[in-house]
Amino acid sequence: MPKRVLQGVVVSDKNQKTVVVKVERKFQHPLYNRTVKSTNKFMAHDENNACQIGDEVKRRGFFGYMRSGFQASTRKATPIRDPGVELSKAKRVVLVQPVWASAVCPPLRTWLKAHRPELAGKRIGLVVSEKGSPPEKLKLAYEAEFGDLAAFACLRESEAPAAKSAALAAFARELGA
Repeated sequence: MPKRVLQGVVVSDKNQKTVVVKVERKFQHPLYNRTVKSTNKFMAHDENNACQIGDEVKRRGFFGYMRSGFQASTRKATPIRDPGVELSKAKRVVLVQPVWASAVCPPLRTWLKAHRPELAGKRIGLVVSEKGSPPEKLKLAYEAEFGDLAAFACLRESEAPAAKSAALAAFARELGA
């Protein structure tokens, strides 16, 4: 069992196909009994230059952290299988994702880039689930990278089921479903 959870932030994406991830941890100094902050930086391979500065990764254990950093940087984290749906016939497309470091999560970004020509001119709606992060930054990040959204909804984990249903109903009306 892993003993601790490491959380890192991408601090540099200037190198080609490589990102620098900074991990900060606090511990008590064995001699002086003071809290000490230690910072380590790791270089990770980023084949597709998918990572952006500020992307966060949180995993249990060091190897889990390094594996998730590699998966995120290579866009292999929880890969989405293409369902083979004919998007040219669709008028509206609904995307669902968790708030992920206030950015479009790498698997969804990969899928959107692969289907960008098919999505042109369609009404796109984004539903996000969150546990405490601000969803507005995610909306701005999506619109900056992929264009305007026709509808946007946030389902907060702490909300009652009735409030979530009302938010989804308002989303459907806004999207024109």
